Amino acid sequence: MVNKGLSCKVQIKDHFYYFGAKAIDIPTHLFPIIKQGQAHKSNANEPYKLDFVDWLEKTPYDSNVLHGKPQFSLDFSKHHEQKCLPSC
Repeated sequence: MVNKGLSCKVQIKDHFYYFGAKAIDIPTHLFPIIKQGQAHKSNANEPYKLDFVDWLEKTPYDSNVLHGKPQFSLDFSKHHEQKCLPSC
């Protein structure tokens, strides 16, 4: 994570998989990594990390490609009259 001096944080990665609204099914043995609700525990998925990466890299999906659009997005053109947009 990179803190840009704002209330927003961004992740800069050079190897990723992004499915957005076109999420794919994962094997049942990896179900414990599915997080419901807000927040996260940084080490909760550690026991599944190697299995997850191995499974994901064997899927027919290429890395570093946007396979789907985000589930939610803002149309910033509709906010042109507002002085300030909500923070990240």
